[in-house]
Amino acid sequence: MKLELTELQKVLIRSIAKADKRTPQQSLALLLAEGFRFLYFDKQTYSSPDTEPEQAMELILKELEESLNK
Repeated sequence: MKLELTELQKVLIRSIAKADKRTPQQSLALLLAEGFRFLYFDKQTYSSPDTEPEQAMELILKELEESLNK
């Protein structure tokens, strides 16, 4: 599967990168990482004290894979 940004998204990523003095690739990676953290790690299921980080990551990846296969 190949995902592509729209022209507007590319412009925004470049603007963010310039403002943060980062490369566009770094800015995109940071935005994706923060998005995943927001969507998954902030959920109670994944941030419970008895869930190890590795176990949480496995659950997240499984959930992502299942949603992509639908």
